[in-house]
Amino acid sequence: MDSCATGMKFFKENLYKLQDENPEHMPIGFEITFPSLLDLARSLDVEVPDESPILKNIIAMRDVKLKKYK
Repeated sequence: MDSCATGMKFFKENLYKLQDENPEHMPIGFEITFPSLLDLARSLDVEVPDESPILKNIIAMRDVKLKKYK
């Protein structure tokens, strides 16, 4: 198995762990940088799941934070 496939397998198998993560324990700016990294991966034709409720929640957290700075 190549390293990209191994990484995607890890990502998909462990994505659920973000659901129970306390936002206060996440690194500062995680909700902003993580979706950006996923967008970058998609631009490189990496198939990143985007229908996950967990990812949608993180994106919603990002949108709330960015509204504070507009």
